Amino acid sequence: MSARKPRPSVAIVEPDAAVRQRLAAGLRGEFSVLEAEDYDGAHRLLQDETPDILLLDAEPDRGGLKRGVELIRELEQSEADTIVIAMIAGPQKSAALKVMEAGAYDYF
Repeated sequence: MSARKPRPSVAIVEPDAAVRQRLAAGLRGEFSVLEAEDYDGAHRLLQDETPDILLLDAEPDRGGLKRGVELIRELEQSEADTIVIAMIAGPQKSAALKVMEAGAYDYF
């Protein structure tokens, strides 16, 4: 009898509760889902958990880009093996480049 593998986990950091809930609903079938509405919540979450994937809101106009880059760099310097995918609204190539340079795996 084989041991059951734990489900991979995904953490969603998104200030818009409706967006966060839609993402979580779509992912719950395949992942254990963790949620935070802001960067302070993300820091608290990451102290207790090491998600496999972190979907991170990095909106430049809400100050999210700077804090997102900081969080990505902190994760890169830690022992955590978390893949970060940044969520950026609009065609802001400079924002995408900043999160990628900080260590994000990808962006959309």
